[in-house]
Amino acid sequence: MSDKNIVNSVFVSIDNIGIIKASIDNRTNIIELEAKKYLFKMTFSMELALNVELKKIRTIFICDVEALEKESGKAVGISGKFEIAFFYTVENLVNIVGSGPEFKQNEDLEKLISEITYSTARGIVFTRCQGTPLKFWLIPILDDETPRKREVVTAKKKTKSKSKNQ
Repeated sequence: MSDKNIVNSVFVSIDNIGIIKASIDNRTNIIELEAKKYLFKMTFSMELALNVELKKIRTIFICDVEALEKESGKAVGISGKFEIAFFYTVENLVNIVGSGPEFKQNEDLEKLISEITYSTARGIVFTRCQGTPLKFWLIPILDDETPRKREVVTAKKKTKSKSKNQ
């Protein structure tokens, strides 16, 4: 098998990133959410489109977050919506998925593009949340087995001992 047929980040470049939507809705007078009192319910998805002839991939990362009271689980009236488009060139795309009207799906390529998209979106969303009630919310780091569409509830936990739960 030639190196041109394998999925490798060496052949991938980000051409552009565009923020389609980045909004935070605060229907309260809360300026800062105390981490110990709130949870964050997050849903996200990614849409992927290919143009094999041009060696291009476009992904759209969509994320919604809602602050919840930790004890009751009720929404507090603070939420965020983010939609970010990523444009990639994959030099060996035709070797990976084939050409013509029917191309073959490649899970390794989807995983690589999804990981780059997700991790980059984490930083963009974190930056956009600074100076807002969502400034302490972070999109969580996901493990390799997490599907590309998921609902996640996170809570920050303050402890003196070292813990993986945050």
